Amino acid sequence: MPPLPRRVLTALLARTAEGWHLFVRTGRTGADAFLVGPTGVTALVIAETPPDQSAAQALARHADERCVGLRVSADQVLTGAAVRHVVVVPEPGTPDTGTFQVLAEKDLDRLFRRAEPRLPPRQAAAIADLLGRRLSGYERLVVPRPERPAAPEGFLDAGQLAEDELDAAQERPFETWMTFLHPDQQKIVTRRYGGPARISGPAGTGKTVVALHRLRHLATRTVGPLLCTTFVHNLPPVYRTLFERLAPTLAGRVEFVNLHAWARGFLAGRGVAVNLVSGQVDSAFSRAWIRHRERLGPVHGAPLYWRTEIDRVIKGRGLTSLAEYRAVNRRGRALPLDGENRTAVWRLYETYQENLARDGLHDHNDLVHLARPNWPRRRPTGRTRPSWSTRSRTSR
Repeated sequence: MPPLPRRVLTALLARTAEGWHLFVRTGRTGADAFLVGPTGVTALVIAETPPDQSAAQALARHADERCVGLRVSADQVLTGAAVRHVVVVPEPGTPDTGTFQVLAEKDLDRLFRRAEPRLPPRQAAAIADLLGRRLSGYERLVVPRPERPAAPEGFLDAGQLAEDELDAAQERPFETWMTFLHPDQQKIVTRRYGGPARISGPAGTGKTVVALHRLRHLATRTVGPLLCTTFVHNLPPVYRTLFERLAPTLAGRVEFVNLHAWARGFLAGRGVAVNLVSGQVDSAFSRAWIRHRERLGPVHGAPLYWRTEIDRVIKGRGLTSLAEYRAVNRRGRALPLDGENRTAVWRLYETYQENLARDGLHDHNDLVHLARPNWPRRRPTGRTRPSWSTRSRTSR
C-alpha cells in the first residue's frame, strides 16, 4: 500500500476503538473506504489529486447506491445527505470539486467533528451492520475494545419503538431530516420522472424537505445549473440556507429565486420589455371590478376571490377562450360556478386585460407567459435544464 493511504487508513482504524466503523476496499471499484459514526457515513477517496468530474460522479453514485435507502426502521431510511464524499490529499490548498469535499491529510481530524452529531452510537452501529451487507469488495476493520457487561434484555415491542422513533423525529430539528427520510419520501427523491411531477400534501408533511433532497440527488448526477423556484418571494433565501447545510459542496450549483423575479431577469437578458407596477396593476383590476361587481358581487362579494380566479385558473392555466374556461376543472376553488357565472368572470377578465393593455402594464402571470416562448427549445450544450420547482403558496 502506498504511504499516503497507509497513513490515512491507520489513523481511521485507530478511531474504531472509539466507536467509529471502518470499511476498507479490497476490490477494484468504489471509494477507498467508508467511515460510519456520529457525523453520518463518509465515502473516502485517498489520492494525490482529486478525481476528475466524470470519475468523481461515478464514485459518488457507487457510494450512494450502497448507502442511500438503508432501512434503519420501519419509518426511516438513510438519505443521500447523510453520505459525505471526501477526497483526502497530501497537502492543503486544493479546492472542493463540487461532488467531493477535499481534505488535507493534516486536517483528517475534521472528519470526526460536527456541531450537531447526526447519529447516536447505537444507531451508527446499526447502520454500519446494514452497510456491511451491501459492501461487497470491502473488509470491515476494527480495533478490539474492552468487553463490557451484557445489557439485560428489554421488554419493548419493536413496532412500538418504530412508532416512537417517527414521533420523535417529527419533533427534531432539520438536522434529523438531513439524515433520515420516510421510505415513501425517499422514493420520490430518487425516482426518474418522464416529465413534470406534482407533490400534494398539507403543511408539515415534508414537501420542502423532499424538494431539497431531490436537488441534492440531481446535483450529484448531473452537470450544470439547477433551479429551485417558488411563488413566495421571501422563501428562496430560507431554502438556500437549508440547502447549504444539506449539501455544502453543491450549493453553488443551485439558484434559489422567486419565480417572477427569475422570469423578469430572464426576459431582461433577452431584451423583452416588462412593466410591472403593483399599485397600477391593482388599480387596473379595481376598475374592472367596479364595472362587473353588480353581476358577480351577489355570487361572492370579495373582489380578491375573483382576482385569484383570474390569476390561478384563467391566466395561471393559460386559458385563451371562454370555451376553454367553461370546460376547465377548477380543482381547489371552493365556490362552484355554472356556465353563466363563468361567462361573467370571463367578461371581468377581458376588462382587466383591456385596462392592462391600455396602461401598458403586465401582471405577474404575464411575466411567465412572456418568458415561455423565449425559453430555448433545445438544451444548451453542457448545461442542464432547471430540474425541480416547488409551489409553496399552494399545497404542491
